[in-house]
Amino acid sequence: MAATTTTKPKRIAGDERRELIALAAGRLFATHGYAGTRMEDVAAAAHVTKPMVYRHFDSKKDLYLALLDRHEEDLPGFFEGVDLTDSSRSADSLVRAILEVWLDYVRANSHAWAMLFRDNSGDDEIQASRLRVSLSA
Repeated sequence: MAATTTTKPKRIAGDERRELIALAAGRLFATHGYAGTRMEDVAAAAHVTKPMVYRHFDSKKDLYLALLDRHEEDLPGFFEGVDLTDSSRSADSLVRAILEVWLDYVRANSHAWAMLFRDNSGDDEIQASRLRVSLSA
């Protein structure tokens, strides 16, 4: 009879696990909103335990705010591909280029779009953060 060996699952580094939790949470917040997302759901979607989620984020609000902060860091750079100083471009061409870049960002970051412009948590701190981030665009 041959001996069977079991392979232990690969241990994920803390930063990588935090990123997996954040990605799962972003999708859930975008789909179900702040109020409709539970930390249990985040844990299940990230394939971790609920205590592991709380090891990386103190609360659901902390997790949501961390995601908004990340979006704030990403947004200012999305116009980098558009030369706003090119005087040879028509206004229509410039607006079209800006819209294309914006729509590319929204397609690539649909969860960010939903969190910023569709979700209404009712929490004053979250609303202030959403406003700050959306104005940074």
